[in-house]
Amino acid sequence: MVIASALHRIGFVWLLFCGFSIQSVHPAFAQESQVSESLKGVSASDSFPFNRIKLLHANDIAVVDPSGLDIHVNPDFLWTVSDEPGGHIYLMRHSGEVVSTIFYSGDDMEGITYDTSTNTLWILEERLRLLVNVDLQGNVIQEVNIDIGQPNPNDGPEGLTINTSNGHFYIANEKNPRVIIELDANLEIVQIHPIQFPEPFTITDISGLFYEENRNEIWMVSDESQKVVVTNAGFEPIAYFPLPVAKPEGIAVDFLRGFLFIVSDEQDRLYKFSLESDMNPAAFSLRDELTYEFNFWSPDEPDFSYPPNMVFQMSNMNDPQLRDEMTEPYYVPHDDYSSDDAGTIGFPYNNTRRTRINGLGEDGISFINTARERDLGAAVLALDTEGIERAEVSWTAGTITPNNRAYAIRMQYRAGLSGAFLDLLADGQPVEYIRSTQAGHEQQFSGILLPEELLDLPYLQLRWKFYYTGQQTGGSGRDELRLDNIKIEAVPSTSIGDEHQSGWNNELPAENARLHQNYPNPFNPSTVIRYEILEAAPVSITLHTLTGRKIAQLVSGYHSAGSYSVNVNTSAFGLASGIYIYRLETSGVSISKQMMLIK
Repeated sequence: MVIASALHRIGFVWLLFCGFSIQSVHPAFAQESQVSESLKGVSASDSFPFNRIKLLHANDIAVVDPSGLDIHVNPDFLWTVSDEPGGHIYLMRHSGEVVSTIFYSGDDMEGITYDTSTNTLWILEERLRLLVNVDLQGNVIQEVNIDIGQPNPNDGPEGLTINTSNGHFYIANEKNPRVIIELDANLEIVQIHPIQFPEPFTITDISGLFYEENRNEIWMVSDESQKVVVTNAGFEPIAYFPLPVAKPEGIAVDFLRGFLFIVSDEQDRLYKFSLESDMNPAAFSLRDELTYEFNFWSPDEPDFSYPPNMVFQMSNMNDPQLRDEMTEPYYVPHDDYSSDDAGTIGFPYNNTRRTRINGLGEDGISFINTARERDLGAAVLALDTEGIERAEVSWTAGTITPNNRAYAIRMQYRAGLSGAFLDLLADGQPVEYIRSTQAGHEQQFSGILLPEELLDLPYLQLRWKFYYTGQQTGGSGRDELRLDNIKIEAVPSTSIGDEHQSGWNNELPAENARLHQNYPNPFNPSTVIRYEILEAAPVSITLHTLTGRKIAQLVSGYHSAGSYSVNVNTSAFGLASGIYIYRLETSGVSISKQMMLIK
């Protein structure tokens, strides 16, 4: 259980958690110094969803000089290699525990990527200038020469990743020249991309590479510059993160769960960071804790403080209505405090005048707007529901002061970090609190089930939207409404085996297969379907309309036991917005789930 307290701090100020928290810098704010003042502008950018990373843990690993990193199809595990002569290939947990070793003997391995289409691995041999494909037993399948005339033996290929949208390989040549070598699906060099970024994105070498398929972006790490740079598909820089890690030589990103992984060649250590944003809090794991609870907020909380896994939000307008979006985390500019609140500047939950959120202690929070062109508002909670098959929500709302302009609080949701929020429905109607004309009125909401499309997801958001209904009687005064006692209770799935028992071939459910909810969902136009097979067998996954008409064959073939995923791009099918069915069939088992396409 997690209860909001005055000890939890997140927001624009830098936080010290397990050592440090780091902001990113975007092109629009690239010349600003990396101090707290620049974070407000960065968080308002729509081009990139994160503006800081926070160290979760750094663990020593039993791998000498690890170099290269990739995520297994089961995202709880990572691949790495040792660049020592005679080094091997390793599979490890996020904790750094090695669970499997592939005894391919390398010369100077500097990169690795997992090929989901063939269930094989590709590795880079820097001094040999080779791209090598091996199976999961370490047998060499093929070798590709990638010598482009690099003069120094140790200034060769160091980063490797696969663009899953087109099957192209990206190989980072460390320096002299500092380039990305692009190979097509036939392993022919089709282009060499010079990497010459302007300040402040400048890097002097490239020591690791990762393709992030959800946003079609490339993440690269620089050993010498100690920096992570994110680019678009055209290798134009989008953002960067300073990285105080000695000799970082491998990078991997779990975008769906908001994690960044780095291996240090010098320290033999795996670093795990959370990717964070002022508008997108880190997710609370219902599988691990089962219950989330918010039932207290102090008026003495300072600027940019929010409950664990939550953020309060405001707009850039007066009296935002239901479809008006929030643009910034809650913050009261110091020059916008009333003279009555001059003694508590920097503590925005204690204000008595103007647009504000008040901390009510055991009664939660209250919202009130006064037309300051930063009117409220919303409370957003981020959840991780992986492994959860049922979850119930309860909350309390009330009217502190009724007034002439009527407000309401509506519960909404979305899967993922972006996209429109949808109304949560009960009996076909939105779940919301409508203000009362009586001060002190209170309403409790309970037994609200999370929709099926929000279960078994690594990241989703629930939002309580405080909005002006458009109804007004008499003057311009506005309602003050209260929100409290938010509680989410989960029932963990009984069909999931202990995923931490048997390495990368995890225990799987007794019904021979498991089909996960696609993510993101809703989506446009691409989404990912993950599934697990207990015993080797033919596997088919198909896409259908609600009436049963088959649209496409997504997967067809013989599968060994293990975890898999398929990237579905619906743009090729000419589909309209709506709900569709995807169905997995194997060994007499048929499992179906719904997905929602929103254009």
